Amino acid sequence: GDAGDESETKSDVALPLSARWKREEEAARLRKLAVEVSGGEVGMGAVLLSASNCLLVLYMAVYHLVSNFYLETQIDQLEELFGAGHAEWLSSAFNFAFPLGGLLASVPVASLLERAGEAEYFGIATLLANTFSLCSLSSSRQPQLAAALLFGPVRCLTWACYFQFLSTESRYPPGLSARAMGYNNVVIAIVGAAGPYTLAYLVNERALLGGASMGMGKGRGDSRYLQAKLFLQLCNTLIAIFPCLLWRERRRKQAGAAHSG
Repeated sequence: GDAGDESETKSDVALPLSARWKREEEAARLRKLAVEVSGGEVGMGAVLLSASNCLLVLYMAVYHLVSNFYLETQIDQLEELFGAGHAEWLSSAFNFAFPLGGLLASVPVASLLERAGEAEYFGIATLLANTFSLCSLSSSRQPQLAAALLFGPVRCLTWACYFQFLSTESRYPPGLSARAMGYNNVVIAIVGAAGPYTLAYLVNERALLGGASMGMGKGRGDSRYLQAKLFLQLCNTLIAIFPCLLWRERRRKQAGAAHSG
């Protein structure tokens, strides 16, 4: 049906017919097992409140917050660190590299998603996202340039991982996947939209982490930005739990399959 067609990805089309058939049989078996365990059809609430979906939404919300805060405050941060001239040059490099980097990354990203498992592709995305945020923490020009160059490819990879995960029929039944994506996107969008403005307001009001009481003046704005970015880096580091749990879940399934075999 239309819902089943929606759930197919480009990597599915590229698979040989026998491999696609085997994959569809496995997905059908897992859906049947879920129905047997729950005593009925899997509901939307069960899908949305599952541990994997909650962690997925948290992962994407944190990434969206980090990337949007960078977009919102980039030029202001760079001007305070390097002055208007160098800030304009770095901002121009970012404006050029962002779309081009995302475009060039699309082919290797598609290849990665076709060959790697959930734990692997989210693990790589997490590593690159943390590399980007660590570079953006630096007060030197070279790491800031690296952050500008990394932004597009990391964004392409992270969102591709998100949509690939949502296409997993054993986790998201075809009839519910589109609705689950819609609900997830609302939460991610709210965090990604409200979070950067809230942090920027705290920075501008010299209130973040007690900045006002420490007497930070206007010329110390880079320090206040650093505190905000350290908080975001901590969040970005903690979401590494998601690929770790995916890896653990896969190991359990493999151990169970070996034991039953």
